[in-house]
Amino acid sequence: MLELIPRDGATVNISNLFYRFTLDSATDFLLGQSINSLGSPQVEFARAFADIQEHMSHKSKAGPLAWVFPEGKYRKDLKVVNSFVEPYVEQTLKMKPEELKNRNEKSYNFLHALAEFTRDKQMLRDQLVSILLAARVIICLFALVWVRMRG
Repeated sequence: MLELIPRDGATVNISNLFYRFTLDSATDFLLGQSINSLGSPQVEFARAFADIQEHMSHKSKAGPLAWVFPEGKYRKDLKVVNSFVEPYVEQTLKMKPEELKNRNEKSYNFLHALAEFTRDKQMLRDQLVSILLAARVIICLFALVWVRMRG
């Protein structure tokens, strides 16, 4: 991430870099493979994921007026996110429970751990998306503290 920050004093949107860094870190931990949004910022999943979070943020702030927010783009973005996560879930569900337990440390990820507790496809998908959301918040907070401590 640091190599993407210009050294010439030019203005940079660091929040976008933190967002992409957290998404890459979270997908690596949860799925065993980073989406590499730092290397390719136009990843459709990253865009849809960010748009969903923004939509939900606006709706939560609107309170009883949340109904005024259109849902069409939000639903399309959810399909993008679900379509991205589902192949990982399906691949994991093809594994036998004993196969999951015998994975080596390098190939074992959060999804494998979840699959040891449930074999429900929708539950696995929903849990992954929820954890991705939470991971982004936690990693962003950590990154902001780190930047502040550095000066």
